[in-house]
Amino acid sequence: DGEGPDETVARRDLLGRLLATLGPEERLLIQGTALEERPAPEVSALTGWSTSLVRVMAFRARRRLRALLARLLASESR
Repeated sequence: DGEGPDETVARRDLLGRLLATLGPEERLLIQGTALEERPAPEVSALTGWSTSLVRVMAFRARRRLRALLARLLASESR
């Protein structure tokens, strides 16, 4: 996407920091659904959780990441 190596490293570092704030189940869901782009039924089969639970928990984990990122960006802009 046209970004240089420094930007790539910075994005990976930021993602790692944000993921570290999540619980293990939330991290697993973000890893499976967002980073690996697996569909909810596949993550469901891997985890043993229902598909609807995977969808709801992934939604909540993404919402939490967005809020954490917004807070982090707001604190850095001060």
